[in-house]
Amino acid sequence: TGTGINLVVSGTARGATTVAVTIGEDVNTYEVWVVKSKWSTFVNPQPAGPTQICAEARDSSGTALGRSCITYTVAVDGVYLSLFPEDGSNVQSTFSAVGGCHDGSTVRLTLDGSSMVLPCVTYSFQHEYVAVPEGTHTLTADQLALDGTTVVASVTRTFTSSPVPVATVAITAPPDGASSGIPQVTFSGTAESNVDNVVRLYVDGTFTLATTAVDGEWSATLTLPWGPSLVCAEMSDFLGRPIATDCVSHVVALDPSSLSVTSPAEGEVTGSDVRVEGTCVLDLLVTVEVDGQSSTMQCANDAFYTQFFSVTGGPQTLLATMRATDDQTVTTSVTFTVDTVAPDPPVVTSPTPGTTITTRQVTLAGTAEPNTTIRLFTPDGEPFYSSAEVDSSGAWTIGVAEDYLHTAGVVTGRRGTLTLTLDAVDRFGNTSAPTSVTYATRIR
Repeated sequence: TGTGINLVVSGTARGATTVAVTIGEDVNTYEVWVVKSKWSTFVNPQPAGPTQICAEARDSSGTALGRSCITYTVAVDGVYLSLFPEDGSNVQSTFSAVGGCHDGSTVRLTLDGSSMVLPCVTYSFQHEYVAVPEGTHTLTADQLALDGTTVVASVTRTFTSSPVPVATVAITAPPDGASSGIPQVTFSGTAESNVDNVVRLYVDGTFTLATTAVDGEWSATLTLPWGPSLVCAEMSDFLGRPIATDCVSHVVALDPSSLSVTSPAEGEVTGSDVRVEGTCVLDLLVTVEVDGQSSTMQCANDAFYTQFFSVTGGPQTLLATMRATDDQTVTTSVTFTVDTVAPDPPVVTSPTPGTTITTRQVTLAGTAEPNTTIRLFTPDGEPFYSSAEVDSSGAWTIGVAEDYLHTAGVVTGRRGTLTLTLDAVDRFGNTSAPTSVTYATRIR
């Protein structure tokens, strides 16, 4: 038995060139030259307790010539002992007592008369004290000998402990089990603590953000995943460990009313070129389908629109789908009618076709499908700039101006013939067959 510090291992070895020394769990091999059959070497500090020291004699080629071992007990040395917290320091109510010690030995910690024995591992010890009352305390660390009772060295610290952390936190809105139609949800509640006013929020166990309670109240907006989630509010002690927690479940699910088609309206009559408009939420994708055609767009400013061309005439059903995830979709539909039927050709009633026109301006009058537009064509077959709207009774009038008659070449003072061509166009762009009327002319 002896010290493990500045330990010298020595011996004799006849006929050997070197000696290799190994000690217990020490990973090092200490190789030393043999001089006049004697050898000696320092070794690293050794842990407390019994160990085996072996010496192997070797010749100049490294071949082993012989081996000898002894059992040696390393006595506990108090030189390693240290202790934190420092004398006169301030600590939290939960703190760790740590220090240095002789590896392989034991240390007795005594706080205010209450003791425990700790193993010394890798030349250190540690113990966490929890919820130590506020005030002044005395902590003693005793380095114990191998017998577990004899005190080899001792250190005492006097320190002051802060109050025990106390906190309460609650989520008051939205209530447990509530749901919302979008992921952005504002949570609020109450919180009090003698540590700080920080409330940490977790979504499904993952820290999301922290907010500060003011006058006992807090509020924060979280972005939740689609579907069910568990939202927790937490307050911590000085070391970041939770001391108060409250949790609520919440479901984010698309509201069926969050998607609507505003145009075409239910039962509306449209032309074959159909503009679709509607309302939506966030930046979700909206897919619209009608008559075998499909269009997908991103919701922007809570609205979407798209255009379909050459939709088949007759009744049509338009289907709109908004998708958040594969299992979070909403759908709405509208039924409307596509009008592709051309109106009947207009009828000219005045002047009576076949009569003679003698004035430089003529007003045509007639009948046609109500709410259509009458177009007059030039002799070259182009629409004239003058047109007429058919009223709800089916009556219309249109002026044939002097410039038209000049273009037609009938303002000559001689007898001539004037043929006027007209058609009717409804509000969907459907065009009737043309109507042509002929007049005799003698216009000076």
